[in-house]
Amino acid sequence: MSICNNDVTYAAQWDTPENRKALATLEKKFFNRSECRPDCPVAWAPEVLELMETLERELGFAHNEKTMRGYYIQGTPKDWFITRPWSGLLSSFKSNVFSKPTDWEAPRQADGSRPKRTLLKRIKAIPMGFFEPIGYGIRALVIKYVNPLRNKYEKKRITLGQLKEKYGSLTCYFHAPAAFSEFIEQEKAKCMIKLSLKGAYYPIENLYNYSTEWHCGTEYHPDNYEVKHGTMSNGEPYTSVKMTTMRKYMKDMGINLQELQDKIDMKAASKADPV
Repeated sequence: MSICNNDVTYAAQWDTPENRKALATLEKKFFNRSECRPDCPVAWAPEVLELMETLERELGFAHNEKTMRGYYIQGTPKDWFITRPWSGLLSSFKSNVFSKPTDWEAPRQADGSRPKRTLLKRIKAIPMGFFEPIGYGIRALVIKYVNPLRNKYEKKRITLGQLKEKYGSLTCYFHAPAAFSEFIEQEKAKCMIKLSLKGAYYPIENLYNYSTEWHCGTEYHPDNYEVKHGTMSNGEPYTSVKMTTMRKYMKDMGINLQELQDKIDMKAASKADPV
């Protein structure tokens, strides 16, 4: 897409209780499945939640075996349950007793700064230095040792690489058997169309000529669709194929393609008219 729609996506009008509730559900159900750090604008939350629930219901998302909210697991059980709890408790005690750390949860003051923690908050914060590494260790054990067993037993078909907004576009990285690729792309396309019709995404006419382009005739994609030839930076030749990808889904969802084409033609004509 040629323009960024962040002003639309992040407009204050979408910050509603309903959208926030959908975002909280999306985060609770799916963010921990993502191998890379996940994110979703509150404006998109209901539609993206619907997309993810559809894929979960039809194919199922595997449990994450590699990362914790996008970060690789650090340390060993000895670190999590023995070394770090005590070192964390000592550090927390020093920080909260001998200094006054900033209260990052408190609202900003008139000069824009944040206040220091109150004595009560400092006392309550001391034990967290001990318990936070243990909580991390429990989550790490589940990811590294329990989730592989769950995946082997449950046989989910999709691995979620990442879910996020990138340059104003819905970006989802899924790893699944090739047999399910078309279904996954179809559901993602429908989600984007719904967001456009809602007014929280690119205008629907922008999606009309939405296209995809890939390299084929290579070691990993041997099928050859000869449309445009070129050479990659490593000297390997490729064939690039480009095609529209949204029109079938739009038609299936009841959108009048002729009316949309007329609208696009009118816009093109108005731009071509001399001032």
